[in-house]
Amino acid sequence: MRLFSVILLALFASLSTAAPANAKVIRDVIYNDAPGLDPGDVRADVYLPENPDGAPMILMMHGGAWTFGNKQSGLGMFQARYFTSEGFIFISVNYRLAPANPFPA
Repeated sequence: MRLFSVILLALFASLSTAAPANAKVIRDVIYNDAPGLDPGDVRADVYLPENPDGAPMILMMHGGAWTFGNKQSGLGMFQARYFTSEGFIFISVNYRLAPANPFPA
């Protein structure tokens, strides 16, 4: 079981940074420049399909119970690949995490 977990973790780690096929990727777009914010906490990656003009958009906020994760973690890259291949603009965002940023962050 331990070997399976290590293999699965390695697989997801290798896929998490791969750009979707046929998508233009604009990385680390700062979406909030309010004073006092860490710019790393408010960045987004934008994945554009081959023809983005008039395309619908999906906003992806990673899981992690507001305490861990980032815009490239989890299944987000699989979703970016799928939705851009279907003609969607896919935006995956970082956000401020607890407990470093207590409510209301």
